[in-house]
Amino acid sequence: IKLGKYTNSTGVSVSLLPDSDVRLVNGNSPCEGRVEVRHEEQWGTVCGWGWDITDASVVCRQIMFCGDAVAAPQYGHFGAGTGKIWLSYVDCGGSESTLKDCEHHGWGTVYSCGHSEDAGVICSGLAVRLAGGPHLCSGRLEFHHKDSWYTVCDPDFDLQDAKVVCRQLGCGTPVQVQGAAVFGKGDDLVWKNKVECGGDERDFGQCVRSSAKDTKCTHDTDVGLECFWYTNGRLVDGPDSCSGRVELQYLTEWGTVCDASWDLRAANVLCQQLGCGSAVAVPGQAWFGKGSGPIWADVFECQGKETHLSQCAVSSWNRVACSHGHDAGVILCSNSVCGCILQEVGIFFPVYLLPEHRSLRLVGDEGGCAGRLEVFHQGSWGTVCDDSWDLNDAQVVCRQLQCGTALRFTSFGPGNGSIWLDEVGCVGNESSLWDCPSAQWGNHDCIHKEDVGVVCSEYKDLRLAEGCSGQLEVYYNDTWGNVCFNQMDTNTVSLICQQLNCGKSGNVSSTGSRVKGAPNWLDIVKCRPHDSALWQCPSSPWGQNKCDDEDEVALITCERKRHINYIIDVRLVQGTHLCSGRVEIQHGITWGSVCDADFDLQDAEVVCRQLGCGIPAKVLGGSAFGKGGHQMWTEEIQCTGNESNVYSCPKSSTKKQNCSHDDSVGLVCSGYTNSRLVDGPDSCSGRVELQYLTEWGTVCDASWDLRAANVLCQQLGCGSAVAVPGQAWFGEGSGPIWADVFECQGKETHLSQCAVSSWNRVACSHGHDAGVICTGSSLSSLNGMVRLSGESGCEGQLEVHYQHMWSKVLLDSWSIREASVVCRQLGCGSAVRIYSSSLSGTGDTDVCLTGYQCSGTESHLLNCSAPHTFSCSSSPYVSIVCSSEHPKQDSNPKPTGKQDPVQPTASLRLVGDEGGCAGRLEVFHQGSWGTVCDDSWDLNDAQVVCRQLQCGTALNSTSFGPGNGSTWLDEVGCVGNELSLWDCPSSQWGQHDCGHEKDVGVVCSEFKDLRLAEGCSGQVEVYYNDTWGNVCFNQMDANTVSLICQQLNCGKSGTVSSAGSRLKGAPNWLDSVKCRPHDSTLWQCPSSPWGHNTCGDNDITSITCESKFAEPCTLDVRLVNGNSRCAGRVEILHQGQWGTACSHYWDMTDAAVVCRQLGCGDAVDAPLSAHFGPGTGNIWKDNTLCGGTEPTLKDCASRRWGEHNSPCSHEHDAGVICTGEDRCAQHCTVGEGSQSLRLVGDEGGCAGRLEVFHQGSWGTVCDDSWDLNDAQVVCRQLQCGTALRSTSFGPGNGSIWLDEVGCVGNESSLWDCPSAQWGNHDCVHKEDVGVVCSGQFFSQHKTW
Repeated sequence: IKLGKYTNSTGVSVSLLPDSDVRLVNGNSPCEGRVEVRHEEQWGTVCGWGWDITDASVVCRQIMFCGDAVAAPQYGHFGAGTGKIWLSYVDCGGSESTLKDCEHHGWGTVYSCGHSEDAGVICSGLAVRLAGGPHLCSGRLEFHHKDSWYTVCDPDFDLQDAKVVCRQLGCGTPVQVQGAAVFGKGDDLVWKNKVECGGDERDFGQCVRSSAKDTKCTHDTDVGLECFWYTNGRLVDGPDSCSGRVELQYLTEWGTVCDASWDLRAANVLCQQLGCGSAVAVPGQAWFGKGSGPIWADVFECQGKETHLSQCAVSSWNRVACSHGHDAGVILCSNSVCGCILQEVGIFFPVYLLPEHRSLRLVGDEGGCAGRLEVFHQGSWGTVCDDSWDLNDAQVVCRQLQCGTALRFTSFGPGNGSIWLDEVGCVGNESSLWDCPSAQWGNHDCIHKEDVGVVCSEYKDLRLAEGCSGQLEVYYNDTWGNVCFNQMDTNTVSLICQQLNCGKSGNVSSTGSRVKGAPNWLDIVKCRPHDSALWQCPSSPWGQNKCDDEDEVALITCERKRHINYIIDVRLVQGTHLCSGRVEIQHGITWGSVCDADFDLQDAEVVCRQLGCGIPAKVLGGSAFGKGGHQMWTEEIQCTGNESNVYSCPKSSTKKQNCSHDDSVGLVCSGYTNSRLVDGPDSCSGRVELQYLTEWGTVCDASWDLRAANVLCQQLGCGSAVAVPGQAWFGEGSGPIWADVFECQGKETHLSQCAVSSWNRVACSHGHDAGVICTGSSLSSLNGMVRLSGESGCEGQLEVHYQHMWSKVLLDSWSIREASVVCRQLGCGSAVRIYSSSLSGTGDTDVCLTGYQCSGTESHLLNCSAPHTFSCSSSPYVSIVCSSEHPKQDSNPKPTGKQDPVQPTASLRLVGDEGGCAGRLEVFHQGSWGTVCDDSWDLNDAQVVCRQLQCGTALNSTSFGPGNGSTWLDEVGCVGNELSLWDCPSSQWGQHDCGHEKDVGVVCSEFKDLRLAEGCSGQVEVYYNDTWGNVCFNQMDANTVSLICQQLNCGKSGTVSSAGSRLKGAPNWLDSVKCRPHDSTLWQCPSSPWGHNTCGDNDITSITCESKFAEPCTLDVRLVNGNSRCAGRVEILHQGQWGTACSHYWDMTDAAVVCRQLGCGDAVDAPLSAHFGPGTGNIWKDNTLCGGTEPTLKDCASRRWGEHNSPCSHEHDAGVICTGEDRCAQHCTVGEGSQSLRLVGDEGGCAGRLEVFHQGSWGTVCDDSWDLNDAQVVCRQLQCGTALRSTSFGPGNGSIWLDEVGCVGNESSLWDCPSAQWGNHDCVHKEDVGVVCSGQFFSQHKTW
């Protein structure tokens, strides 16, 4: 049983100790209740006959921590018990240690006593006091136990414990908990057991019952506590309880407040505390009449966000002599109530009354007198635009906030939410910003980077000249000045060090001023133990001093270097929107960039969450968003990922001395923070609306496809997408239209995981709002469904379920295109013919449909234009004949249709291009990927594949090299208008007479490729729509050049110039290309549309990258348990041990980095959940979030090494499948340096002298023992088909790296073949071997 109070199975409140045989039940605290004793393992009560205070005192002592007996109520005072009455006529002497030791009439001998006479006890509770403080509500904590006063150890005491003590003492709420015997050392014993309060206990005795001990506790660690001695507040002598003279209760005594010590912020807090809303005015000079009794002159330094005065700092800095003629008051009201108040009291008070409550604040300084200006309107905070803003406007703000005079206006970074005010035009003498003219609320032409900020004269700051040591300087009235030494004591030094997060103590001496001419702002500063900031400590008034700045300025050295705990705000700057940019953190009024080495995925999660920007998409180092002009934040932030804001994260005190502005970290958050489907019949169908930051908008149907819809349906818990109706099928939305293109792969579970591109953005209107129907919607099974009246279900008169009825369709506007969609939707193959028919069938209504318009490629009639209703007449109706019957459900089905759009029997992909629009065709069946044979394959079949993959139209069919595994399909015979390959006839699954050399490949029009004409230099050329074309120069910037070089594995930077086209007649595909720091491929960069350009013949881009090939490397990543070194479970080498990566967040972007690092070409798949079997040992990486451009997997953001979320286990190990060796990338082997290979002599790269890269240079291979098996491996590794012959392409130069190569022929890499040692040979260069392969590198697209 846990110590203290618990509730038993009958709901009865019980207090006891473990193994105790007495307890108190049904009391209001653990120290009162009905007495129950345990005997023979059964609980029973005590009869109240003869029960007195002496008996009760034994019970109080036995229960412990309950003090002395106060009362001994008899006869069921705490309710009647149940079960046994164990004791009666108890007669204790008072000194017994347990109740069982007292005399009684024997166990169970109760005569006629009943439960209505059960005895009870009321104990005093544990005696607690605060000693050594300036008043009863502050001091060293002590409690009385067994005739001794015990102090409490400071490591064991926290705010929950403090709440209980302050409440028990009648001292309100805790203000500050202080350790290290701040209020002096105790004289008696130290309580070494841990203190464990929940915060809601009524008695401190409930908190000290733990048996766990801390042996390090001494009187040096005695805890001190300061409670808020103002225990209550009220407004009196007003017309109601929400306006009147302010009176506060100090301990037990009520007094008034001096108007010079009271401001609008404090009044706002008091109004909220009293449940009265916000303060409108703070009339002074006893406006509600003079009070009586004491006058409290403490200054409440509230920020305005507090809900109780106890949460405000209390200062004595500006205390003044005061009389009841200056009693402060408060008026709180709405417009209607205020008029009544003023009329009733019959006094005019100059208050500007608003139709609704508005407030203002400065965000950025803890004191509230400097920061971004924000105003409260219509229930939310918003900013003010700096258009027409000047010092007069700032003056009014500072006056209204009682922050002195305006020093300047400046920027404190962009805010968020609404921009409430613009074109403010104050004269400067107004009492409130609301008195100044401005544009209408919410009317503006500004963005948040124009948010205005203000610095007032009452803004104060504190520093030591060298961080945690040096001259003490304070900022006041826009000037840094000194603090005089004047025998400054240890309390003051300790508080300053703590306020600066520089430890708890330090030493002080005097010196001359380091800033000549600086004012001496403060003198005679003497902080008290309960002060929590320098501004609360008594001192001389500002600027009044008797010290000599030659040698009497305070110099302090604190015990340790600064430990960060003072982050105020965070922002992202120089990004494309508020949710991307360089990470900057604010301290005081200074912003600093963050070092990329110190920033990981957990930190990114917190920043994105704090900014309301969803989840992180990319973490980018190397000053991707610019270097920044402020300080560098050199201490490490150590978020766990669950914090709501950055300032809640732990921080390291270790500084990174080698961190510069070149290392500033950047972050891209998802931006789209929420999503929904609206105006459908349920939550799983409707118009797509996405929330970007705080604003909802619709999605353009031209930017939305089935893959994105599938992800959205999964995200909403609605299954998969059935249809993507456009053209505002669910009605037109309102607000912004998001035109971003979501480039989802289909495996994502949240839209934030999809790449977002602006390439194909188009102008859009709400008439093109996209919609989605998910399988979880009622529409997925009925609305838009079709049926044919014939016996087979694949021919007959057409009926469509529309607006909850089955209706016929008129023939007038129907064509083969619409018929193809119907056949496809029914899984009946392709449309053979349409014909007219008279009224028949089972339609529900005499309303017919007309006006369907389809392109012929849609999967569902819902994706076509919406029909019109028309009264049925003698007009002919549509009948259709499809190519096949409904597919039968047998054990080995043909791929003739999808019976269930939620669970298709197969998937398909093109392997060979990172974009997925060119490559070897592979289909997924019975749990594995396999290939398709080229028998009977033609362009019609390829057309269907490209359409199904949303890759445009088919350009050609070609070979992308042999695959592996099963050959699943053969003799495919598509007509060409099918939406899916599964609608086409073919041989049965797995029945074929083909080898993998006949595996078919497809190139679609949306396949894109990139090259530099000479490898890592030359003209930039892109492949699109089956043609290589140019990229226009048009002042291409360094960001774009860097990305192109990185994408081609040619280093991280380069130079660019313009030249004439080397390809005569080639199209100029791209112009105005401008890549952003967060783009990871050229295809994500904004540009003009394909083929639209304004460049001339000599405006073609030519780039020279910094290096031809990446530097040799030793790899710290490998792929295990696959069929080649380019496929398998991901394993990472860290701290000398190999471990795995968890598949949480794992996707194709992460896989692409691994493939690039291994020199394995492009990523084909990123299998999850231990696809290649579970690993062993450490799980090194979790929540991996690569941007796509990182050189190694270790450079990608993730959780810290070895940290991973539950339930991450080896059953969740991530895998990768790559295309194979990449001729353009380095080839690295684990621990063996770097090698790569190439064929020199043919532009296509598939014929020539064989050269290999080793130890930083290219060399040749000797032909000794070389045969066609060796050549076969080279051609396979280069993805150049099969080997035709070995021959000579002339002598090379440099080293001869390999000799006596002996491949069997089935190896995946030349490095897997035996040979002589590197560089060992007896050859000359005329023996250099050459190879001729059957194919060309896939970008050339050799066609059939």
